[in-house]
Amino acid sequence: MGLRPPLGRTVKVIVIYPSGSRAARLLGERIRDACDADLVVVRQIRRPHPGLALYLLGGIRALCSGAGLIEPGSIDVSSYHRIVICTPGRVGRPVNAMERAIGALAGCEGKGAVVCAISGSPPDRTLAALEAALAERGVRAIGGFAFTPRDLGDPRRIDALLSRITGRDGGEAEGAG
Repeated sequence: MGLRPPLGRTVKVIVIYPSGSRAARLLGERIRDACDADLVVVRQIRRPHPGLALYLLGGIRALCSGAGLIEPGSIDVSSYHRIVICTPGRVGRPVNAMERAIGALAGCEGKGAVVCAISGSPPDRTLAALEAALAERGVRAIGGFAFTPRDLGDPRRIDALLSRITGRDGGEAEGAG
């Protein structure tokens, strides 16, 4: 059973995104500003490669699934009503830091999560991979949103996301999860 806010209170939200993604950071900050959410920036500990090499090696690492260590090593979400995961997709998978972040969640069982994949290519596999990884941790995916970088400027898409996070869209009772 998930944590519910007292009647008349807002949903307490945590947004988790990788440090290397400008688009995920911008989306996370918009959610923070609209929902008074807390942000957790996940950093891959090993030194990233610059420029094009980072993109190409990121795709290869994504195929290998979850290599590397992250900071913070544990993310306690026990006091939150809603978890939001924002990540770029690479080769149909979330970036490795975000796969590790899902594994680092503490106190997540029974919570509801909204997942956001940001990619220039079809993100269906990325969303499915995020939802499966969360399910393994006992987290219910209550919404999946696919964005291209251009979509981040569409107020209707952002409002739909915020409505899902807060439960204003009627898809789930406010604070459930």
